Amino acid sequence: GIISNGTLNPGDAPATQAHADFATAYTGFAILTSPPINNLSGTDLGGKTLTRGVYRYDTSANSAGALTFDAQNDPTARFVIQIGTTLITSSNSSVVLINGADAGNVYFQVGTSATLGAGSSFIGNILAYASITTVSGTSVTGRLLAVTGAVTLDTNNVTSPGLSATPTPTPTPTPTPTPT
Repeated sequence: GIISNGTLNPGDAPATQAHADFATAYTGFAILTSPPINNLSGTDLGGKTLTRGVYRYDTSANSAGALTFDAQNDPTARFVIQIGTTLITSSNSSVVLINGADAGNVYFQVGTSATLGAGSSFIGNILAYASITTVSGTSVTGRLLAVTGAVTLDTNNVTSPGLSATPTPTPTPTPTPTPT
């Protein structure tokens, strides 16, 4: 593949530390509490519009259409989808962000593996325990991270969502009085 604006660190100290940090993050997302009303087990993600919060699938999750995240004009809104086993998206499925939702604040914590179908347009960060496979023509704005297995790409376009921290406003300087 081609790496643009990045560095490949195979098996060195930065890679080892990054993996350890990711394993900690994976566990942190796995232990978040989802209210019972946000248990979406047995339903398709496609066609849903979700607002900020933690959502759960006891086992697998599928998406056969457009999944929409609505930040309701809160740029800090965070969305977490905890999936007990697998995440599978159908060909040409999509993730859509509205009302200020930020790709850097969308997380799919997957218990085993994720597969993104051909031609999908996926937005968000997948944190998989085992592996991630993206089928030909998939476009991702986010991160694809696996704890124990591989991330397999096949003629895909993956773009970092960038930093999701809200910038701190710069204070306006107080004018200095001029003597008269």
